[in-house]
Amino acid sequence: MGTEPLRYQWRYDGTGIPGATTNGYTRTNLRPSDAGSYSVVVSNVAGSVTSAAAVLSVVRPIPRMESIALLPDHSVRLQMSGGPGDFALEVAPDLSAWTTLTNLSALSAGFQYTDPAPGASKRYYRLRTLP
Repeated sequence: MGTEPLRYQWRYDGTGIPGATTNGYTRTNLRPSDAGSYSVVVSNVAGSVTSAAAVLSVVRPIPRMESIALLPDHSVRLQMSGGPGDFALEVAPDLSAWTTLTNLSALSAGFQYTDPAPGASKRYYRLRTLP
């Protein structure tokens, strides 16, 4: 333990993180852009020392269709997983010629969408992660 008071400055890829000046640093709702090298500089009247870097990797879950249900009003409810993140829900009348039905922003692991007007008797759905 060093001579008080100790000052802390957390860094991301070598650059100070604004406001990150306590003895601990927490990140929540991580995105792939948060991946990188994190370290802390601890200083006092005697000088400063920089911690070894901790490398954070953010692995995105693979988006999945969990279930599909035809509702009494003929709409289709899709239950999906793989969040949080941004996704494109795509449709096609066969397994080619995909078009984007909607973009979804999921705040949790599981999320759903109701297609109010599927129209055709045959419609395929797929979910794609957006950058």
